[in-house]
Amino acid sequence: MSTSKMAAGGVADAERLRGIANTTDPHTRAVLSSLPAPSAARVLDIGAGTGSVARWMATERWPQGRVLAVDQDVAIMTGQQMPANCEVLRADVRELAPRTGSFDVVHARFVLLHLPDRDDVTALAASLLDDGGYLVVTEPYALGTHGRYPVVDEVMDAYNAYAAAVGMDLHWSKTVPGLVSKLGLSVVTVETAAGRLGGGPGKDRWAPMIARVRDDLIAAGLATDTLAEFERLCAQPDVYDVPQVMLTTVAAKSARI
Repeated sequence: MSTSKMAAGGVADAERLRGIANTTDPHTRAVLSSLPAPSAARVLDIGAGTGSVARWMATERWPQGRVLAVDQDVAIMTGQQMPANCEVLRADVRELAPRTGSFDVVHARFVLLHLPDRDDVTALAASLLDDGGYLVVTEPYALGTHGRYPVVDEVMDAYNAYAAAVGMDLHWSKTVPGLVSKLGLSVVTVETAAGRLGGGPGKDRWAPMIARVRDDLIAAGLATDTLAEFERLCAQPDVYDVPQVMLTTVAAKSARI
């Protein structure tokens, strides 16, 4: 596992996780809504975080199905009411194969980039698919620092250096279509969405993200005044930068397309 605070999850990471859910769930729901999986689908949510996607899948997308929400820290999910058809399991994804059987849908978002053995874990996730099942993997792709706002570029340079130092791979998402093809799955689609910086709460993904590692970035030399200006930009309704895009790969085992 990465040594990043962003890999820890749990209550201490709740603000960042909720920020991700608020800004990314619409994209995730649109992708999952497009899958022709059975109405009583058996679904695995890897790295379920706040449980927002698992809850939506259990109540709205597959209310006749069963959802297994897995994370190494499930405190946020167990601290709230989850649907009856959604089981919460505290576990490492590597432990799942002998315990859970197979699934019609396996979903993982913003979790695999933290793992040093991310390719192997993706292969394990693919092995958990039933025939005709779908693997849905969403990870970020860093676009570099050539934007409109110099302060944003400075903070993103520091953040990207931090990510590399703790073992996160912010470009691995580009390799996922080729990886799953090599694993014998058929790539159905690759979808993208902007990870917006700016617009304020509910639209901005970056203020809670950077807040989580603020002390680490300062320790590495980033000025507090720079961070304060960055936070101000994140809150502005007319600011729109795209430090990352989200790449979602949808792949099928014995595809039905």
